[in-house]
Formats: sequence, structure tokens, C-alpha cells
Amino acid sequence: MGGGLAMRLACETPLIRAVVPFYGFPPEPIDIVQSLGGPAFIVFAENDDWIGQPARDKLQQALSEHNKQFEMKIYPGTHHGFFRDVENDQHDPAASKDSWDRMLKLFGDNL
Repeated sequence: MGGGLAMRLACETPLIRAVVPFYGFPPEPIDIVQSLGGPAFIVFAENDDWIGQPARDKLQQALSEHNKQFEMKIYPGTHHGFFRDVENDQHDPAASKDSWDRMLKLFGDNL
């Protein structure tokens, strides 16, 4: 839920200059992405039982159509929640480190 809320908030709040949603549903209505005011690094798990390829494609298409600056990364072999390392058998240390480093770079470059 947090990733979807982060993306929606970034689309509704012009003061947000960068966003990194982790495995979030695309905002509805999808055309709200036209209001996104800064770059996005969008993180997805390849084997996500909640957010599948159609939702990811929908978000990617809308961001591209509205000429938004974004990178979408689908981490191979991961599952929803792979970043959370506490009491989580789905945790993926390599994907977590990579997504964390990319997030810090995006925020460092834009905030």
C-alpha cells in the first residue's frame, strides 16, 4: 500500500521533487501521473502476487505517454516485500542493496 500511496502523493503534491515507490499499485485514475513533478525510480518484484505485469505495464505506458522522467526496475527472482529484512523470508539482500543505492542517488541528485 505504501508504494501506491507514495506515487499518488507525488502526483498530487507539486512540492515533491522525486519519488521512489516500492511495489505500489499505479494511481487511479492513471492519468494523474501527468502531474508528477519530478523523477521517479519505481521498484517492483518479479514474482509479486499482488502487483502483476498488467499493472506495471499500465504505469509504464502512462508515464511514457506523459513524458515523465522515470526508471522502472523489476528485480528478478524477488517477491513482494523483498526490501523488508525483519521477519521476512522473502527478503532479498542484493535487490535491497541495489534499490537502496539507487534511491539514495535519485534523492541526492534531486532533493
